Amino acid sequence: MCWSSAMALPNRRSPALVVLEATGGYEFEAACALQAAGLDVAVVNPRQARDFARAMGALAKTDSLDAKMLAAFARGAAPAPRAQSIRQAVG
Repeated sequence: MCWSSAMALPNRRSPALVVLEATGGYEFEAACALQAAGLDVAVVNPRQARDFARAMGALAKTDSLDAKMLAAFARGAAPAPRAQSIRQAVG
């Protein structure tokens, strides 16, 4: 599923903040689409997210666990969303 069609899906709740790990640029299109849809987006350093997970006792690395730990990281560390458009910041 592409990001534009995923953003069109009906949802019951809109998140206060979407946190993505920086992945060498692979997060760029997702972050731009989420931001264009009106969501606050924070792109965080994967080392910080992993250190947080390790401190919480999460030693395994799975997609499900990563999602849970990123959500906990967002609640605990409260990373700041990008104030300006991600696309403009790069361009």
